Amino acid sequence: VRRLAPYVIILPTPNSTVNILTAPPEVLTAVLEGLDRGTAERFAQKRLTVDVRTMEDVKPLLPDKIKAQLGSDNKLVGINSFFFEILGELRYQNFVLRELTMVQRRGLEVVVIRRERLPHE
Repeated sequence: VRRLAPYVIILPTPNSTVNILTAPPEVLTAVLEGLDRGTAERFAQKRLTVDVRTMEDVKPLLPDKIKAQLGSDNKLVGINSFFFEILGELRYQNFVLRELTMVQRRGLEVVVIRRERLPHE
């Protein structure tokens, strides 16, 4: 759990999935049972070269034992993202303002969920 801490965020919805197209190998190995680190890293490289429009497009990139977890009852991974973190920084002379904002995409609407002012570096 400690190793995953940099990759985990609590979202305000109970049914969010991990985006298999953007998740780092550490997260993929935690979410997909039986996926080892090496296979996760190879998948992370392969996914960059494939045009993915559905979960079916992802399956050929994974071993059979992992494909079985991506059936219609899969509630762990998907290919969409609805939550995003935006790091913004404004500099004016000696003044620096940094903010981390979480937004949620709801169709064509983008809603701010949380905004946090960060200390400057």
